[in-house]
Amino acid sequence: EIEVWPGIVTKDAQGKIQCIPIFSRVVSLFAEHNALQYAVPGGLIGVGTTVDPTLTRADRLVGQVLGEVGKLPDVFIEIEINFFLLRRLLGVRTQGGEKQ
Repeated sequence: EIEVWPGIVTKDAQGKIQCIPIFSRVVSLFAEHNALQYAVPGGLIGVGTTVDPTLTRADRLVGQVLGEVGKLPDVFIEIEINFFLLRRLLGVRTQGGEKQ
């Protein structure tokens, strides 16, 4: 059995986001035109499931994560990112205000 997370994302009456996971089971695995017995990390793998095709149309499952039931990470609605520019790596070293 597998879980597609966050699954179906909706908003309730108060505007709070709800995630309803999709549960299914794996029927087949494919890489290119080759049927697989098992999958390992890396590469592109097609996973055949028993999910209703109406849930997959119009790229509705883009960005979803598939994994064992109860083993997937939490969903975050908001994140805070701090960043800084690495001038030296970008080749924008300045000396006296001029680019080198």
